[in-house]
Amino acid sequence: MIINIIYLVLLALMLINIVFILHIINIKAEPISLIKRNKPDNICVLIPARNESIVIEKLLDSLNNQSYKINMNDVYVIVESLDDPTVQICEKYNVNVYLRTIFDIRTKGRAIDLCIKDILKNKRYDMYFIFDADNRLDYKFVEEMVESYQDGYDYVIGYRNSTNFTHNRITIASGLLFSFLNDLGNVRKNEK
Repeated sequence: MIINIIYLVLLALMLINIVFILHIINIKAEPISLIKRNKPDNICVLIPARNESIVIEKLLDSLNNQSYKINMNDVYVIVESLDDPTVQICEKYNVNVYLRTIFDIRTKGRAIDLCIKDILKNKRYDMYFIFDADNRLDYKFVEEMVESYQDGYDYVIGYRNSTNFTHNRITIASGLLFSFLNDLGNVRKNEK
């Protein structure tokens, strides 16, 4: 028990130091000039989801119910096997299932990279969203990201929160990191 408390205190101190450094870098950064853009013509959503059938449906529901409608045909769920129950859920929502067949590097980033390269052979998108299968989106999430795109931002990280904050050490660490980054690390566009 005492080891867990010491672990959490050290983790919190480390996160505070990281956020402090990010905040100083942010203060010293020169203002950027943004070029306004029109609304995007098409939006791509990428979801790496190997064996995520338990959680992905809530994400697909929240994507389908956005205030700014996206075409569910432009949603790509990346799986490693067609036997994965995630595939059946994707069919129900009429989203694309991308079957990963190259396993030279077994990371989420590599899965996304392979999927994007295949997509770009046939189609180009103005905006790309990358979500974990267990994410949930606020009703206006896509709308606000589109506004950021129109304001001229090339990439944006939305507000993140944890739904299982006290499940284990990893979720506690993630929840703390999200809290620190949301409050101290992210530059809000309305602050500029």
